[in-house]
Amino acid sequence: MAEKALLGEERRTAIADAAIRLVATRGVRGLTHRAVDAELGLPAGSTSYYLRTRQALLAACVERLLALDAGAVLTAESHSSPAEVLVDLVVGIPRARRDGAIARYELRLEATRQPALAALMDQHALSLRATLAHLLHRLEVPDAE
Repeated sequence: MAEKALLGEERRTAIADAAIRLVATRGVRGLTHRAVDAELGLPAGSTSYYLRTRQALLAACVERLLALDAGAVLTAESHSSPAEVLVDLVVGIPRARRDGAIARYELRLEATRQPALAALMDQHALSLRATLAHLLHRLEVPDAE
């Protein structure tokens, strides 16, 4: 998929999105700098300019998944009832972002072999959990935490 000339943060986001798609379709072992370059139609070496190491590429996947999830939580706040919010979060997100759901499982499996990735995923899970608890508290759900 050829991208327009994206620079800076836009290119980094496009790289993370492509990395998530690759993890979802090829598994973690299929995620390489060259594969991301090819997925985005970028010149060879472009991805490694932004994310030098494989660990940085995996971290970008986790960070992007968290950003997408946090955005979905904020969007869910616009619903009128806690039930609609929960359905949107539990059913809507995996359905709307299938690649993200698959990539999350692939990354969690890889994290069993990479303590640094596990720590990053745990840190982001706590952050997402706090965001969800805040949302549920605002919706007056008992014991939101």
